[in-house]
Amino acid sequence: MVDAKALGNDVTALMEISLEHPRFHDSFTEMIMDHPNIVDCYYLTGDYDFVLKITCASSDELESIHRTIKSMTGVSATRTHFVLKEIKNVYTAIPEEGKKRL
Repeated sequence: MVDAKALGNDVTALMEISLEHPRFHDSFTEMIMDHPNIVDCYYLTGDYDFVLKITCASSDELESIHRTIKSMTGVSATRTHFVLKEIKNVYTAIPEEGKKRL
C-alpha cells in the first residue's frame, strides 16, 4: 500500500472513454499501458468502452492528460470525474518517478 498524496499525487480522477470503432481498441490500449499516470484501465459494456483511474500531481497535469486522450485518433467521447475522497482502496499503484509522461 502506498499513500499517493505522500508521493505528490494529490489528484485522482476517473475517466470514461468511448471509441468511434473497435478498430481503435489496440492503439488505445497500447497508449494506456505506456502511460505512468493511468493506474487502472477497465474495458466495459454500456455507453462507454473504458474507464481509467488516473493519479497525478495537479489539476494542470490532469488537464494535460485529458487533452492527450481526447486528441487520440478514435476517441469519440470522454467523461471525467474528480475523486473527492477515497473511501476504500485495497490496492494502490503509483507511477514511478522519472518515467516518460505524455
